[in-house]
Amino acid sequence: MKSNYVTLVILSALICGLLVPAFRVFEPFLVILLALLIWGASLNIEPKEMLKAAKKPYHHASMLLICFVVLPVISLGIVSRLSLPPEIAAGYVLAAMAPIAVATPFYTTLVKGDTALAMAFTGLTLIAAPIALPIMSYLLLRTVITVEILTMLKLLIGLIFLPLIVAFFTRKIEALRKSAGHISLPVLFVLLATLIAMNSDAIFNAEFSKTLLLIGFIQPLLNVTIAYAVAYSWSTREKIPFIFGLTIRNMGLIMALSVLNFGAAAAIPGAFIVLAHILFAIAFLLFFGQNKA
Repeated sequence: MKSNYVTLVILSALICGLLVPAFRVFEPFLVILLALLIWGASLNIEPKEMLKAAKKPYHHASMLLICFVVLPVISLGIVSRLSLPPEIAAGYVLAAMAPIAVATPFYTTLVKGDTALAMAFTGLTLIAAPIALPIMSYLLLRTVITVEILTMLKLLIGLIFLPLIVAFFTRKIEALRKSAGHISLPVLFVLLATLIAMNSDAIFNAEFSKTLLLIGFIQPLLNVTIAYAVAYSWSTREKIPFIFGLTIRNMGLIMALSVLNFGAAAAIPGAFIVLAHILFAIAFLLFFGQNKA
């Protein structure tokens, strides 16, 4: 699966979700779609490569701290100064805690970064999410909106751990591993298009859409600034997956989780952030492609 395919699928899903309300018919299947996405994306996560990359504990500790603590705290500080509905604010903060996007290893490989480290970042944040997301959501959002921490925990365990376990065993089937991209991309398309379609009216008409567009771009910009500062002294091969990882996040998971926990409107911030992700991904590919290690 080539990274430009991933970008094209995400962009197409955004457009279709906005223009084709019929995608809302898939709303009852959000959990199934998300579980399939996690399973298909996990088929190409190599345990051996992750273990090899585990020899760099500082890199992983930095990733976890920034991903699940620093960025959501800053995002809460941003939305607390704005007059946004509680579910919108919750969705924005939750987006800051999104695990690393499953496309990160593909982007990293394309510009000759450390693919093993990219896989480790992806797997590590995905595994940590079922614990980190409910705890941090409760600590940061309990005064903003009702957070059912046990409900979120159970949901994330079902959506992440079970697909990961199934993927661990089914990845031994070579045909499945080779077709992982063909499985994940259509599911990602339908999932994102459905989430956007559920909120298309609000995205077009909400008074706060301009504000969300602004802060939707602020969040990835903040992510890349912090990532670059922390990884400044690292080698370029290590820097690439760290910057890609902290900036291009798994918004499909977070948007679905936001809807299931806080209501459909909570996915709206993710729609604007996904748009920013596409532009940042293109910029990174051009920049690192011209400065290959």
